[in-house]
Amino acid sequence: MNPAPTTAQGFAAPTEVEEGSPAARAGIREGDLIVAAADRPLADVDDLHDIIAGTPLPFEVTIVRGTEELTVNVGGRTPGDA
Repeated sequence: MNPAPTTAQGFAAPTEVEEGSPAARAGIREGDLIVAAADRPLADVDDLHDIIAGTPLPFEVTIVRGTEELTVNVGGRTPGDA
């Protein structure tokens, strides 16, 4: 079990996850703390924007939800995709 990030670890916290978006299909929720994307730790939300803009899908995102650290695949196929 991993604690929530400390101030020494950067993160981005989505305030809205658009229904049907790659993030929503990956299971990212409002209130999750995104601490890494595409194997790169985040310093702040600008890092996340840069990674999204410069990285082709799919890529992995590490989130902290409560006391759990989870890794999800953004932009990959999900069950039920044709």
